[in-house]
Amino acid sequence: EGPELTSGQRVWWKVCVETAAPEGDETAQSETAFFEMGLLKPEDWRADWIEPLHQDDYMNFQPAPYLRKTFNVKPCLKKARIYQTAHGLYEFRINGAAGTEEKFKPGFTSYHERLQYQVYDISHLLKEGENTWAVTLGDGWWRGSLGGMSRNNWGYRLQFLGQIVLTYEDGTEEYVCTDESFRSAYGGLRRCDLRAGELFDSSLEPAGWMETGFDDSAWENCILSEDAYAVKDRLIASASVPVLEREHFVPTVFRDGNDDLILDFGQNIAGYVRMTLRNCRPGQEVVLQHGEDLLNGCFSILNISPDNFDNTAFQEVRYIAKGGEKEEYCPDFAVFGFRYVKVTGYDCDFKPEDFTAFAVYSALDETGDFSCSNPLINQLVSNSRWSQKGNYLDVPTDCPTRERSPWTGDSQVYCRTAADFMNVYPFFEKWMKDYNCDITADGKVANCIPRGSRNAEENRRARDAFFAGIQGKEELSVIENIMAGMYAGDISELGATDAGAG
Repeated sequence: EGPELTSGQRVWWKVCVETAAPEGDETAQSETAFFEMGLLKPEDWRADWIEPLHQDDYMNFQPAPYLRKTFNVKPCLKKARIYQTAHGLYEFRINGAAGTEEKFKPGFTSYHERLQYQVYDISHLLKEGENTWAVTLGDGWWRGSLGGMSRNNWGYRLQFLGQIVLTYEDGTEEYVCTDESFRSAYGGLRRCDLRAGELFDSSLEPAGWMETGFDDSAWENCILSEDAYAVKDRLIASASVPVLEREHFVPTVFRDGNDDLILDFGQNIAGYVRMTLRNCRPGQEVVLQHGEDLLNGCFSILNISPDNFDNTAFQEVRYIAKGGEKEEYCPDFAVFGFRYVKVTGYDCDFKPEDFTAFAVYSALDETGDFSCSNPLINQLVSNSRWSQKGNYLDVPTDCPTRERSPWTGDSQVYCRTAADFMNVYPFFEKWMKDYNCDITADGKVANCIPRGSRNAEENRRARDAFFAGIQGKEELSVIENIMAGMYAGDISELGATDAGAG
């Protein structure tokens, strides 16, 4: 009942409760709160999907595109909203300031059917006169590593869609939208894969590119995207809780049996390390490799079996210093499963507090706990809770290290325990809508939801490479037959036997 709601409308509400008490009626009222409507129709998006040039080297890791746009704000601004999404991941800044603390946006959904967008209030970040909207794009689940495939699970090119709505005191509105006037270039972030990690060369980073006054005359204009999935009728407002930095840990430091410098954060987490480097030489390369295990007193990633994946890097951050008294770096588009970090290329002026690990996961409210007199059972409870934190990053996964796949079986086994620890209802409500998108016409449930390997062209390439690798063998093993079924293409196109094997 009530009036029809419209896009962008703010709705105020409160709850009134009346009770029949013995001495008469009693009434209680909540405080007044509000919510804002999203964009309800595709035509509410005045923006166009855009993409930068030079994204054709899809066989290798590609650098992160940088996008920027300057625009003017008139006097008497009342409010400003920004609506954004991407094929890939995005981070944005307004006049050099981070627009949100939320991570790994726009999240992971069945992209060909549902793509989340986010909306933020940026009124406090704007100033009268010239302003700058800066965006960095990362591979994420769209173009990055997931499951057994190398990369390019959904597409080859990163794209961005966004619009700013400026509302003034007199009621007038102005729109700043993604179009061909956006400028693009590449900078220091040379690799940004969720699993392989990041490579950042600070000597290639354009100083001040996120701020007003930067000269972008050498940059190129973006182009309008012609991707078949760069449409607006699949856009949905964020349907789950945000991914945030949560607990943080300062390490203890030791040399292992190989005399490598090791950081021990004391807790196995999914996240990353924010580091401060001091007095580095120009061109000095500092490498952080993340792992969960010590084998015979030495740092090891053998428990993760990284050789099973066709990657030139695995769970590492490489930072090439520009040289200076102090440099800081933290990944934007990579997350790792680890307790230990091996540091190479940096041991002078070493301070443990310069390397802080952050656990990063979907910020669900913790609603339940258990403790008893048995410390082993208490440790089991703690391990179970940390398994949930380490595997709930917008989707429920099997591990934060190797596959990082949202296996339906793994999640089904654990969901009852998950509901004891946290309020998982908004998390699973979003995920089950992707489940509905990914069941086959005859009711088969996919092993993973959202299903990876949705890039048909990449599936064919991987299949051809697989069969080329086994030519000359007299027979196929059972595993090879299963692999052949997995790479046969989209699961909905397979027969029942192959679909089950896949």
